[in-house]
Amino acid sequence: MAMKFAIITVLVGVYFVCAASAAQAIGFNFSYLSSISGDVLTGMLEGDVQADNDTVIVSAVNMANVNGSPVGFPFTFVDSLSNLEDASGVPPTVSFSGTDMDLIACDSAICDEGFFMENPAVVEGEVTSSFDFFDDTFVEDNWSLTSKTAVVPEPATLVLLTSGLFGMAAYRRWRMHQVTRNR
Repeated sequence: MAMKFAIITVLVGVYFVCAASAAQAIGFNFSYLSSISGDVLTGMLEGDVQADNDTVIVSAVNMANVNGSPVGFPFTFVDSLSNLEDASGVPPTVSFSGTDMDLIACDSAICDEGFFMENPAVVEGEVTSSFDFFDDTFVEDNWSLTSKTAVVPEPATLVLLTSGLFGMAAYRRWRMHQVTRNR
């Protein structure tokens, strides 16, 4: 019985260590500096980091600001520009490096207010907006994307595994004491 308990405890600990080390950030801060006007678009987005550790599939854009002032409306429509052109089913993406940009964020599907970023090639693309502050060629060096939510720290998972091992040792010592006392 003690051996079965020990094996189960170790397997559960290993599972939690593996699951915790695979956790990815889902919140990001972004900013883009217009090379023409000098205006800065900032905000937060939600998404999933892909296996290349550069591309993020975007699920939401929140709290956008222009030069520090709130935009004043939510971005309820987030999609890929490719989908608008040919309904290809491509998810909206941005990248840490700025090389893979395919995102449109608007107040609605009609897109009266919003922005889009496109950079299918390494050096070309656009950032435009109906706010009339952007109308320039996309410059990768002016783009910044940083993780807002940290990856689960490894020390916490090691503490969990270590406490499980100490628990197993205490249980074994208690069982040995019970067996010795009953003789």
